[in-house]
Amino acid sequence: MRGRHTWSTIAFTTVLVAGLNGIAHESIVSATNNKDDSAAHYASIDVPGATFTSAQGINARGDIVGFYVQAGVTHGYVLSEGTITTIDYPGALYTDARGINAQGDVVGAV
Repeated sequence: MRGRHTWSTIAFTTVLVAGLNGIAHESIVSATNNKDDSAAHYASIDVPGATFTSAQGINARGDIVGFYVQAGVTHGYVLSEGTITTIDYPGALYTDARGINAQGDVVGAV
């Protein structure tokens, strides 16, 4: 999902995927290029080791933010150029990254 595109439509869907140890959740992000309304691009986001992953926001560069649950703890994340970076606000019970601007600044909740 990396590239220099302007996205006009962004949809987030949480789906259930049956796993060996129960049910895992992952987010599917779709975005439509507004220049020519070409077919949507899809990406599956599944943080390794997480029992739940949710995408919450995307910027024009394709950086995606959201949260995941691992061992009962909710962590925020940024997915940029294929690398997931965890965000944990110091002292918070949970961290949820909800939006990201063109400069990469993240907004969220704790």
